Amino acid sequence: MKVHGKTLGLKKSQIRFMERLYRRRVPDREDVTPELLRHLTELSLEIRRRVAVLLDRRGRVKYVCVGDLNRVILPEQVREMRVGRERLCGLRVVHTRLRGEGFSKPDLTDLLRFRLDLSTQVQVSDEGLPHSPFRAHLLPPNREEKVHEILGPSSPYEEKFAFRDVVEALEEEFSSSTPLTQEARDKKTERAILVAVTTGAIREAQASMTELVELARTSGAVVMDEVVQRRDKIDGRTIVGKGMLEELALRQVRTNADLFVFDRQLTPAQARNIERELTVKVIDRTQLILDIFAQRAVTAEGKLQVELARLKYMIPHLTYGRESLAQIRGGIGSNRGLGEKKSELDRRYVRERVKKLEGRIDDLASNRSVMRKRRLASNVATVAIVGYTNAGKSTLFNVLTGATVLAEDRLFATLGTTARRLLPTWERPFDEDHEHSPDIASGPERDQSGQSWFEEGNLPTVVLTDTVGFIHDLPRDLAAAFRATLEELGDVDLLMHVADASSEQVHRQVRSVRKILEDMGFGGIPRIIVYNKRDAVDEDEFGPFARREDGLLVSAFRAEDMEELKGVIRTEVGRGRKSGPSSPDQASQHP
Repeated sequence: MKVHGKTLGLKKSQIRFMERLYRRRVPDREDVTPELLRHLTELSLEIRRRVAVLLDRRGRVKYVCVGDLNRVILPEQVREMRVGRERLCGLRVVHTRLRGEGFSKPDLTDLLRFRLDLSTQVQVSDEGLPHSPFRAHLLPPNREEKVHEILGPSSPYEEKFAFRDVVEALEEEFSSSTPLTQEARDKKTERAILVAVTTGAIREAQASMTELVELARTSGAVVMDEVVQRRDKIDGRTIVGKGMLEELALRQVRTNADLFVFDRQLTPAQARNIERELTVKVIDRTQLILDIFAQRAVTAEGKLQVELARLKYMIPHLTYGRESLAQIRGGIGSNRGLGEKKSELDRRYVRERVKKLEGRIDDLASNRSVMRKRRLASNVATVAIVGYTNAGKSTLFNVLTGATVLAEDRLFATLGTTARRLLPTWERPFDEDHEHSPDIASGPERDQSGQSWFEEGNLPTVVLTDTVGFIHDLPRDLAAAFRATLEELGDVDLLMHVADASSEQVHRQVRSVRKILEDMGFGGIPRIIVYNKRDAVDEDEFGPFARREDGLLVSAFRAEDMEELKGVIRTEVGRGRKSGPSSPDQASQHP
């Protein structure tokens, strides 16, 4: 039986005395006995340190801990325990206090963080006797937003505290007071607290938080709380400071959440440290996006790309805390050494799997390259629809081509690419007042031979391609995994950048897409910008901005807007073909 905590400097006799505490038993319906309290206070006075024991619900001593004058640090085994969202952890703590009276903030934090059944604290008198016990337990969600109840002080020898009855009543209330519907509870929906930490402007962090909320909802989680913090410096160990960790623990108990999502990429060490402190699952923005992609990938190609991205993300996170998984022996006996660690075996397997997936994706890229050369040789012009996720790209694609791809009001509804021919434009779509309109008096644009670029048979067939939506701070592994899809953008004749005009972050989203395209080397491709969802904005306010940006304000549900957009696409494709490369080989080198 091991004594945990700060045992350095203690005598062997004192250690043996504490080890004998493991033999003690407490009636399962009581929290502690006067005899156990007396042993703890005498020992605490002798060693001048705080002492604690943790008991299970059968009254058995599971852990004996030693601290300093201020606090007892609970064992690592308790800190790593996983507790159900509607239950307590099944352990109660009884600890001494040498100075002061009542619970300290660290004591209450441990009660909340580890969801202890009960915390009993007893004051040590000058004679080593117990007096003034205090008891504290958690409270289910309530209107007053109280998270715990403190009882006492009382006498160590008064009527017994009905521990078992209190715990059973509390767990029943925790189970019935959840804010989720029965349907959500049946589906085991995760309840998430979102955390954003920034050293910059708080307004940008709040804007990013708005997007994180949508990501969490898209993944199927229920957002219970949002926390935005500005710090002068990011804590290298846990991102947030010690005080904020305690605040997050309080919020977790108050909301009964079982997941924390951080709006930044966490290192493996940071994720482990935060998870150890909060005792619930912790993920970052990258993992949340990968989870969404894994849920929404339907094509074989999309599933390959998502699996590759997740495996690359997983490699540095493969660590194990249990000694039983630390190493695997090389064979029977000890002559063959300890063998590899379990994490090393898993890493090797993951790397081999990554290599196979990259080979299969390379084959996809080769197939796409052959298809692109065929399109260029057959006088087919390609227009790629790009833009921020949920900007309405798939809706426009369906209207312009007559396709029926999935178009939903949610992030990353499209994960694969779909190509369809642009429907014909039967009448001239231009308006004399529009910036994109050619000079009506001079007639349609003509090439050097005098032929009209709008005459049937001269303009190439236009094919639109619906692509994966972009997002701010797109994870590198995800972009790398989708390279076979995104490489196709390099050989298109025109990029149609679709932006959501109704979004409060439209300017930020436009800048993000432009930066992603430039980082991928597609900045030199001809581009038009289309501000979608015209019917959801004030045209008097947004219209002048769209014209200044040389953009087109449209609604996918207005026929005249769609006819105008078709005309603009054909005009821009015609210009590019007239001034662009004259052979497929040259076209393949087009930026």
